[in-house]
Amino acid sequence: MNLTEFLLTGFSDDPVLQKVHAMPFSLIYLTALTGNLLIIALTTADQHLQSPLYFFLKNLSFIDICYISITVPKSIKNSLTSIYSIPFLGCALQVFFLIVLAGTEYALLLVMPYDCYAAICHPLHYEVLMNRDTCVQMLMASWLGGCIYGALHMAVNPVFYSLRNRELQAALRNPMDQQAICNFKEPYTKMLFTRCLNVTEETSLTLKVFWKKHFNVLHCMNFIDKV
Repeated sequence: MNLTEFLLTGFSDDPVLQKVHAMPFSLIYLTALTGNLLIIALTTADQHLQSPLYFFLKNLSFIDICYISITVPKSIKNSLTSIYSIPFLGCALQVFFLIVLAGTEYALLLVMPYDCYAAICHPLHYEVLMNRDTCVQMLMASWLGGCIYGALHMAVNPVFYSLRNRELQAALRNPMDQQAICNFKEPYTKMLFTRCLNVTEETSLTLKVFWKKHFNVLHCMNFIDKV
Protein backbone atom coordinates (compact mmCIF):
# COMPACT_ATOMS: atom_id res chain seq x y z
CA MET A 1 0.00 0.00 0.00
CA ASN A 2 1.46 3.37 -1.05
CA LEU A 3 1.21 6.19 1.45
CA THR A 4 -0.12 9.32 -0.28
CA GLU A 5 -1.36 11.51 2.58
CA PHE A 6 -1.54 11.90 6.34
CA LEU A 7 -4.62 12.61 8.42
CA LEU A 8 -4.33 15.51 10.87
CA THR A 9 -6.05 15.52 14.26
CA GLY A 10 -7.68 18.78 15.26
CA PHE A 11 -8.18 20.23 18.72
CA SER A 12 -11.80 19.17 18.73
CA ASP A 13 -14.29 17.18 16.68
CA ASP A 14 -16.76 20.06 16.81
CA PRO A 15 -16.44 22.29 13.69
CA VAL A 16 -17.55 25.33 15.67
CA LEU A 17 -14.82 24.84 18.28
CA GLN A 18 -12.28 24.36 15.52
CA LYS A 19 -13.15 27.77 14.09
CA VAL A 20 -12.93 29.26 17.58
CA HIS A 21 -9.47 27.76 17.99
CA ALA A 22 -8.41 29.24 14.65
CA MET A 23 -9.11 32.80 15.82
CA PRO A 24 -6.47 33.09 18.61
CA PHE A 25 -3.90 31.30 16.46
CA SER A 26 -4.58 33.79 13.66
CA LEU A 27 -4.07 36.71 16.05
CA ILE A 28 -0.86 35.24 17.46
CA TYR A 29 0.45 34.56 13.95
CA LEU A 30 -0.34 38.08 12.73
CA THR A 31 1.23 39.60 15.85
CA ALA A 32 4.44 37.62 15.40
CA LEU A 33 4.49 38.40 11.68
CA THR A 34 3.98 42.13 12.26
CA GLY A 35 6.65 42.31 14.98
CA ASN A 36 9.30 40.56 12.89
CA LEU A 37 8.48 42.63 9.81
CA LEU A 38 8.87 45.82 11.86
CA ILE A 39 12.28 44.67 13.07
CA ILE A 40 13.37 43.97 9.49
CA ALA A 41 12.05 47.31 8.25
CA LEU A 42 13.65 49.34 11.05
CA THR A 43 17.06 47.65 10.86
CA THR A 44 17.06 48.13 7.08
CA ALA A 45 15.88 51.74 6.91
CA ASP A 46 17.66 53.27 9.92
CA GLN A 47 21.30 54.04 9.18
CA HIS A 48 22.13 53.94 12.90
CA LEU A 49 21.11 50.27 13.04
CA GLN A 50 23.64 48.88 10.59
CA SER A 51 25.99 47.22 13.07
CA PRO A 52 26.65 43.44 12.90
CA LEU A 53 24.34 42.85 15.87
CA TYR A 54 21.34 44.31 14.03
CA PHE A 55 22.39 42.52 10.83
CA PHE A 56 22.09 39.19 12.63
CA LEU A 57 18.90 40.30 14.37
CA LYS A 58 17.32 41.15 11.01
CA ASN A 59 18.15 37.71 9.63
CA LEU A 60 16.90 36.08 12.82
CA SER A 61 13.56 37.84 12.37
CA PHE A 62 13.40 36.62 8.78
CA ILE A 63 14.01 33.04 9.96
CA ASP A 64 11.26 33.41 12.57
CA ILE A 65 8.81 34.58 9.89
CA CYS A 66 9.61 31.57 7.72
CA TYR A 67 9.53 29.24 10.73
CA ILE A 68 6.01 30.13 11.81
CA SER A 69 4.71 30.43 8.25
CA ILE A 70 5.43 26.78 7.47
CA THR A 71 2.84 25.19 9.77
CA VAL A 72 0.58 27.83 11.35
CA PRO A 73 -1.26 29.02 8.19
CA LYS A 74 -1.86 25.40 7.18
CA SER A 75 -3.26 24.62 10.63
CA ILE A 76 -5.55 27.66 10.52
CA LYS A 77 -6.75 26.75 7.03
CA ASN A 78 -7.51 23.18 8.11
CA SER A 79 -9.54 24.43 11.07
CA LEU A 80 -11.58 26.81 8.91
CA THR A 81 -12.17 24.46 5.99
CA SER A 82 -12.50 21.20 8.00
CA ILE A 83 -9.85 19.54 5.82
CA TYR A 84 -7.86 17.08 7.87
CA SER A 85 -5.34 15.70 5.39
CA ILE A 86 -1.93 16.71 4.10
CA PRO A 87 -0.11 15.13 1.14
CA PHE A 88 2.92 13.01 1.91
CA LEU A 89 5.20 15.33 -0.10
CA GLY A 90 3.79 18.39 1.67
CA CYS A 91 4.39 16.82 5.07
CA ALA A 92 7.95 15.85 4.13
CA LEU A 93 8.68 19.37 2.90
CA GLN A 94 7.26 20.86 6.09
CA VAL A 95 9.49 18.67 8.22
CA PHE A 96 12.54 19.42 6.07
CA PHE A 97 12.13 23.20 6.15
CA LEU A 98 11.32 23.18 9.87
CA ILE A 99 14.55 21.31 10.62
CA VAL A 100 16.56 23.53 8.26
CA LEU A 101 15.24 26.72 9.84
CA ALA A 102 15.65 25.37 13.36
CA GLY A 103 19.26 24.40 12.64
CA THR A 104 19.97 27.75 10.99
CA GLU A 105 18.46 29.67 13.90
CA TYR A 106 20.47 27.64 16.39
CA ALA A 107 23.69 28.29 14.45
CA LEU A 108 22.88 31.99 14.18
CA LEU A 109 22.28 32.21 17.92
CA LEU A 110 25.72 30.68 18.40
CA VAL A 111 27.27 33.28 16.09
CA MET A 112 25.69 36.31 17.76
CA PRO A 113 27.53 35.90 21.12
CA TYR A 114 30.82 36.04 19.21
CA ASP A 115 29.83 39.53 18.06
CA CYS A 116 29.31 40.57 21.69
CA TYR A 117 32.61 38.95 22.66
CA ALA A 118 34.48 40.87 19.97
CA ALA A 119 32.82 44.15 20.96
CA ILE A 120 33.62 43.74 24.67
CA CYS A 121 37.00 42.03 24.68
CA HIS A 122 38.50 43.53 21.50
CA PRO A 123 36.85 46.95 21.04
CA LEU A 124 39.79 48.38 19.10
CA HIS A 125 39.77 45.54 16.59
CA TYR A 126 35.98 45.16 16.46
CA GLU A 127 35.51 46.70 13.01
CA VAL A 128 38.27 44.50 11.62
CA LEU A 129 36.97 41.29 13.24
CA MET A 130 33.32 41.91 12.42
CA ASN A 131 33.43 43.51 8.99
CA ARG A 132 30.68 43.09 6.41
CA ASP A 133 32.31 40.15 4.64
CA THR A 134 32.79 38.28 7.92
CA CYS A 135 29.14 38.76 8.87
CA VAL A 136 27.96 37.49 5.50
CA GLN A 137 30.25 34.47 5.76
CA MET A 138 28.91 33.68 9.25
CA LEU A 139 25.37 33.98 7.95
CA MET A 140 26.05 31.71 4.98
CA ALA A 141 27.77 29.19 7.26
CA SER A 142 24.67 29.18 9.50
CA TRP A 143 22.37 28.52 6.53
CA LEU A 144 24.71 25.84 5.20
CA GLY A 145 24.79 24.14 8.60
CA GLY A 146 20.99 24.23 8.79
CA CYS A 147 20.63 22.73 5.31
CA ILE A 148 23.08 19.93 6.10
CA TYR A 149 21.29 19.25 9.37
CA GLY A 150 17.93 19.06 7.59
CA ALA A 151 19.30 16.86 4.81
CA LEU A 152 20.76 14.43 7.35
CA HIS A 153 17.42 14.16 9.11
CA MET A 154 15.56 13.53 5.87
CA ALA A 155 18.13 10.90 4.84
CA VAL A 156 18.37 9.04 8.17
CA ASN A 157 14.75 9.08 9.40
CA PRO A 158 13.35 6.89 6.56
CA VAL A 159 16.03 4.31 7.35
CA PHE A 160 14.96 4.13 11.00
CA TYR A 161 11.29 3.92 10.04
CA SER A 162 12.04 1.16 7.55
CA LEU A 163 13.96 -0.86 10.15
CA ARG A 164 11.20 -0.40 12.71
CA ASN A 165 8.54 -1.50 10.20
CA ARG A 166 10.57 -4.62 9.38
CA GLU A 167 10.79 -5.51 13.07
CA LEU A 168 7.05 -4.98 13.44
CA GLN A 169 6.25 -7.13 10.41
CA ALA A 170 8.58 -9.86 11.67
CA ALA A 171 6.90 -9.75 15.08
CA LEU A 172 3.46 -10.08 13.51
CA ARG A 173 4.56 -13.12 11.51
CA ASN A 174 5.71 -14.95 14.66
CA PRO A 175 3.07 -17.01 16.51
CA MET A 176 1.73 -15.21 19.56
CA ASP A 177 1.71 -16.65 23.04
CA GLN A 178 -1.86 -17.88 23.49
CA GLN A 179 -1.60 -17.75 27.26
CA ALA A 180 -0.57 -14.10 27.09
CA ILE A 181 -3.54 -13.39 24.81
CA CYS A 182 -5.93 -15.06 27.24
CA ASN A 183 -4.44 -13.18 30.18
CA PHE A 184 -5.09 -9.96 28.29
CA LYS A 185 -8.56 -10.74 26.99
CA GLU A 186 -10.22 -12.18 30.07
CA PRO A 187 -9.85 -9.24 32.51
CA TYR A 188 -10.59 -6.66 29.83
CA THR A 189 -13.69 -8.52 28.63
CA LYS A 190 -15.05 -8.61 32.18
CA MET A 191 -14.33 -4.92 32.64
CA LEU A 192 -15.91 -4.16 29.26
CA PHE A 193 -19.20 -5.88 30.09
CA THR A 194 -19.27 -4.21 33.53
CA ARG A 195 -18.75 -0.87 31.85
CA CYS A 196 -21.57 -1.58 29.41
CA LEU A 197 -23.95 -2.20 32.29
CA ASN A 198 -22.97 1.08 33.89
CA VAL A 199 -23.49 3.18 30.75
CA THR A 200 -27.17 3.63 31.44
CA GLU A 201 -26.51 4.51 35.08
CA GLU A 202 -23.78 7.12 34.55
CA THR A 203 -25.13 10.35 33.12
CA SER A 204 -21.65 11.69 32.38
CA LEU A 205 -20.71 8.73 30.17
CA THR A 206 -22.40 8.80 26.79
CA LEU A 207 -22.26 6.07 24.19
CA LYS A 208 -20.05 8.26 22.01
CA VAL A 209 -17.49 8.74 24.77
CA PHE A 210 -17.65 5.06 25.66
CA TRP A 211 -17.01 4.05 22.05
CA LYS A 212 -14.06 6.42 21.78
CA LYS A 213 -12.50 5.00 24.93
CA HIS A 214 -12.85 1.33 24.01
CA PHE A 215 -12.80 1.21 20.20
CA ASN A 216 -9.00 0.86 19.93
CA VAL A 217 -8.87 -2.00 22.41
CA LEU A 218 -11.80 -3.75 20.72
CA HIS A 219 -10.00 -3.41 17.42
CA CYS A 220 -6.85 -4.91 18.96
CA MET A 221 -8.82 -7.84 20.37
CA ASN A 222 -10.39 -8.47 16.97
CA PHE A 223 -6.96 -8.30 15.34
CA ILE A 224 -5.53 -10.75 17.90
CA ASP A 225 -8.36 -13.21 17.19
CA LYS A 226 -7.59 -13.08 13.46
CA VAL A 227 -3.88 -13.67 14.06
